[in-house]
Amino acid sequence: MTNMVMALGCFVCFLFLRKMYPSMFQHNQEVHELLQNEPYKLSDGLLAPVLAPLRVKVDDAIEIAGLDHGLLIEFAQFVMKVMLLIGAPAVCVLSPLYAFSGGHAADNRLSLIGFANVSE
Repeated sequence: MTNMVMALGCFVCFLFLRKMYPSMFQHNQEVHELLQNEPYKLSDGLLAPVLAPLRVKVDDAIEIAGLDHGLLIEFAQFVMKVMLLIGAPAVCVLSPLYAFSGGHAADNRLSLIGFANVSE
């Protein structure tokens, strides 16, 4: 809980500080001209940094930030797809299997769906 509150506090601080110090958080001189046009231009709204990544494509990120950043985004998207394709069915199949056929080795209800519930 403390980590979530700290992360949220830092994020809210960034949202306000980016308006107070735009030269620090918004004006990268190397790509300043590109960032003044759509779809890269940030609006003046408080939540603009949250909504802006939804409009930018990977090719646009490669043009602005470089190939390394673009490939990092591609890798993150690939990992999310793999986890969805492998993880979701595994949870739907294995969790009930561990809960009902595991031998009830778990001491609490939370551990019923985990591998720790399986007895020898």
